Amino acid sequence: MKRIYFIRHAEAQSGGKSDFERTLSYAGKLCAIKLGEKLRSLGLMPDLIITSPAIRALHTAQIIANALDATKRVASLRELYDASLWDLAKFVRSLDGIRFSGCSVNVEKYNAVGLSSEKPRDANTENSAFKSTKIPTSIGENNAISCNDVKISSTDVMQNFNAASAECIFIVGHNPAIGGICSLLGEKEVDKFPPCSICGLEFNIHKFSDITDHSGKTVMLQCP
Repeated sequence: MKRIYFIRHAEAQSGGKSDFERTLSYAGKLCAIKLGEKLRSLGLMPDLIITSPAIRALHTAQIIANALDATKRVASLRELYDASLWDLAKFVRSLDGIRFSGCSVNVEKYNAVGLSSEKPRDANTENSAFKSTKIPTSIGENNAISCNDVKISSTDVMQNFNAASAECIFIVGHNPAIGGICSLLGEKEVDKFPPCSICGLEFNIHKFSDITDHSGKTVMLQCP
């Protein structure tokens, strides 16, 4: 049995910085804290939290990880920032072959699933953000990313972790892909997926590669 919880980052501030660097708004922080507390009350404990490296997604992931005492289970992957729906679906089905060593990821295997930073959600805004911002493929050994007083560093992910062994994974990303994946893999259509929404899908499988469209049973769907 595999469970994946898809989470859209909490509300971000608008303007002032590149899209990649946008931080959470005050309301967004409160919403992320509330979601973390809700997940803790349900006794949910992810084996791994994979997040887009955009600051608003990183901060959302870390707030939730803090609530669940899971800060050493957070990994950041650049490709989740601009993944299309189909890219994200390929990524989910490739999880069996992804390994994390410290904060590094087996990039060769990861790229093989077809994820590409050449498919931005907004070419004008996000390509300029990539060019103006130094973005690691993942968080390296001596590299820490600060986001609103929260730091995710090389000590914050389990050493030599094979995603194939995970039974419960959180994925924190962006719309429209993060909302669309819930409809694609779940048993019912998800019409709206506002910031800080979460959709949990359970799959009666042993390997992530066996996930098929609409095969997931909805075990949680919460929108602010």
